[in-house]
Amino acid sequence: MAIQEADVQQSLVRLQHLSAAATTASEDTRRVLAAVEPGLAALRGKLKCDAAGNPDHATWLALSDAEKASIGEQLAGAKAALRSVLDDGPLDSKNFMFKAYAPNTAIIFLTIVGIVATAYTLWRIFNYWPKASLKDAEELEVLRMVIMMGVLGGLLHYTSSLALYIGNRKLQRSWIVYYMLMPFEGAALAPIVYLLLRVGVLSPGSGTGSINTLGMYAFAGLTGLFSKQAIEMLAQVFSVIFKKVTAKDSLDKDGSGPR
Repeated sequence: MAIQEADVQQSLVRLQHLSAAATTASEDTRRVLAAVEPGLAALRGKLKCDAAGNPDHATWLALSDAEKASIGEQLAGAKAALRSVLDDGPLDSKNFMFKAYAPNTAIIFLTIVGIVATAYTLWRIFNYWPKASLKDAEELEVLRMVIMMGVLGGLLHYTSSLALYIGNRKLQRSWIVYYMLMPFEGAALAPIVYLLLRVGVLSPGSGTGSINTLGMYAFAGLTGLFSKQAIEMLAQVFSVIFKKVTAKDSLDKDGSGPR
């Protein structure tokens, strides 16, 4: 099937948007753009495209089928080359998932948020510590400290990872949401792990009163810091519990009924 004028128009416009965003794209993307741009510029001139990249209708109609097929192959090659460095991501630079480096404003914002949030969390922990560290501390105070320690662990992951990626000039724009969610992930995971520890799921054979509160706070902080590993651990715990529940409700070999 011959390529249509609308397809050519859409491809040229998208590729032009990508070329305009080359200053914020990754090094690999800029290298590929530099290789395909001369051919695309010649193609736009041949089709007498306007400033937005739309080809002239009369010029397109005057082309032979062979010329139209050649143009289609050239555009397909350019898009395939760009896909190889964009990991099948969107070609529109306005899309948040477009592969591009994080802008300076986002880097500055993330850095300030990391500093302010970490300082504020440490200050809140310092204020809560006298009550939460008591041997007979109230459950609410302990839970509050657990959440704060989870936030602190998430912020530690946030700041260390952010500094690493900025220092290595690898911070992509699409990772901004991930960094913003890190502290909340730690805050949400820490009380779940705390409850499991309280009921003895992670330490079978020990009563709830034997769990060290200070150790619990340290575990909450580590949960926020290593949230990925914590989620995997919770998945394993759930799998074990679910298998036990399933075994109780499973059928006998003769299918007569539950055991």
